Amino acid sequence: MNSQEATMNNALPNSNLIVTEKAIQAAADAIAMARTVTAPLKSIADQVIRSASSVPANLEEGHGRTGRDRAHHWRIAYASAKEVGVHLRILCLSGAVPLCLRGETRALPVYPAGSSRARSSKDDGGASGSSAVSGSQPPPRAR
Repeated sequence: MNSQEATMNNALPNSNLIVTEKAIQAAADAIAMARTVTAPLKSIADQVIRSASSVPANLEEGHGRTGRDRAHHWRIAYASAKEVGVHLRILCLSGAVPLCLRGETRALPVYPAGSSRARSSKDDGGASGSSAVSGSQPPPRAR
């Protein structure tokens, strides 16, 4: 039936966004934290997993689009990242995630530059890292 394969002439096969790679690492960190949560907060941890994996997926999907459609996917990624931050703060404040046992949540590393930065912000009470939750900016507008 479909004898010809459809191809995209202007596709960018090797153009990975740096932000996507950072979002994948942040999602992996958030998912690792969420996997340690037990009942009765398991439903919040499950939502962390869904929203954290949504961030890099929407960044990449937006990267493959243009115009308003691109901006739409990037806005969804931004909102999902904020959702992850809120859910992780709830889990930390409840004591379900050992990251914040000292009561330090102002600099929760939702979007760390890498796992080493996440470790340094835990070790010094969050003073060295900045939080994507509290000081984040929305993605740039597509033109």
